[in-house]
Order: sequence, then C-alpha cells, then structure tokens
Amino acid sequence: MNKQTINHLLRISAVLMFFGRAWEHFRWLGPYRDVFYNPNGVFLKSVTFFTGESITEIYNNHFYENLVINFSKGLGILFLLSGIIILFYEKLSHFKLVVYLGLLGLLFNYFGLLMGKHFDMWGIFFEHASQFFAPILFIMISKEFSNKSIYLAQIAISVTFISHGLFAVGYYPQPGHFADMLILSFGIEEELARLILVVVGVLDFVFGAIILIPYGKLNSPLKRTIFNLFVWYGIVWGFLTALARFYAPLKLDLLSSNITQDLHEFCIRIPHFKIPMFIYYIVKRKLKNLQV
Repeated sequence: MNKQTINHLLRISAVLMFFGRAWEHFRWLGPYRDVFYNPNGVFLKSVTFFTGESITEIYNNHFYENLVINFSKGLGILFLLSGIIILFYEKLSHFKLVVYLGLLGLLFNYFGLLMGKHFDMWGIFFEHASQFFAPILFIMISKEFSNKSIYLAQIAISVTFISHGLFAVGYYPQPGHFADMLILSFGIEEELARLILVVVGVLDFVFGAIILIPYGKLNSPLKRTIFNLFVWYGIVWGFLTALARFYAPLKLDLLSSNITQDLHEFCIRIPHFKIPMFIYYIVKRKLKNLQV
C-alpha cells in the first residue's frame, strides 16, 4: 500500500465522519439542550442575570428554543464545510481553519453528551477520540509520515477502545443497545450477548495496551505477530461495531428510512476501523525500512 492509498484511508474516514455529524445535526438536534438549559450552567445563569427572566420563563420562551435549534443547524453547516475541505484538501487547504473550528464543534458535541450524563461517564467523552483525531491525522500525513502521526493514531484508537471497554464490561452501566445490536445481528440470547460484551470489553483493554507499543520495540517475530493480531482485531471489531449501528435495525422494506435514520451512525464511526488500518500499514512500512 503506497502513501497515496494510506492518505485516502484517512481522508475518507475524516470526510464521512464530518458528513455523518452534519446529517445528524440537520435531521435532529445535537445534545445541546443539556448545555444551554442546565439550571446550573453558565449559559442559563448568564441569561437570567442579564435579562432578569426566571428559569421558568426562559424554558417557555420560544426564542431560546429556536436559538438551540439554530445553533445545532449551524454546527451541521460547519461540519459539512469541514468535510468538503478535507475532501478537496489539495485545493482548499488554505481554508483549514474551518476544519479546526469543526473540531471545536465536535468537542462541544462530546461535551454536551457528557453533560447529559451529569459528568458521571467520562468514557462517553473519550470514546470519540478516534473520530476527533481522524481529520488531524489526515492533515498531518498530507505533509509527511512522521512518527508523531503514528503515535497520535495509536493513542487515539487506544483511548476509543478502552472507553468502549468500560461500558462493555459494566464499569459504566452496560448500554442496552450494545446487547440489542448483538441480539438483532446474530440472533443470540440476551444473557449470552451480555457475556460476549464482557469478553470483548476485556479484549478492548488488551488491544488498548498493545496498540500503544512503539513500532521500534517490535524487535522480534513474536512481538510483531501479537501486535498485528490485535491490530486486526481492532480493524475487524471496529468495522463490525460501526456496521451494526446500521445493520442491526435494518429492514429491507424500510430501507430508505434506515438509510436516513441510521447510516450516519456508521459513517461517524468509520475512524474506529480506518485508524487501525492506518496503523497496520504505516507500521508495516516502517518495520520494512528498519529491516533493510
């Protein structure tokens, strides 16, 4: 696999992630009511201070509701523009500031999800690490393949899988839709599905540790074999968990509805298997050069 193909791996990953987030914000609202309507939040306290309105009056005022809606749609436009700039990066690289603003928008999105859980589940913030860093990695490797890009990719995907593992093993309440995806996809019983999730969660932790090994330390065939096996685990499991978001609720007679409602869930998770693919091929290239 040559440099151009590796470059395209991350380009596709970043573009579809941004497009998926854009569609999510155009069709639905992002998790921003929890931010703007939190009675203990900065926004609501500021509004009550400057306007003199009570919290109840603010809740019943359509102006603020429309503000949240328009803010969400505005972020959708920002994500769409960010994806377009990445798609045509060679011609639009001088607009990359928009991409960085899109990344800030992503952080605010993740913050909204975390705030909706009352800051009790930090894993829900960090599980998006590979999505957030996919555009950054693409911009980095568009200049050169540096060791920094490899290490950043390793850290991003490690944090994502470890965060998922915390939910799978039950450190945080095991999400019902995790088990539902296994039940609907493979037709297994709920008890077995939850047991599989625990096993996979442990594997996620092991993967998260092994993927952090610097390629310079893979100085024996055994170490390289173990590393490659777990990288492929990340590729395959990352793909299956992303695909399950679309496949599990799929009904052929409602295909158009499934596409509009669920396909973006697959798109935003493409970095979960594309980044392990990037790591596999770039580490393979680096090790080959070291052996020459």
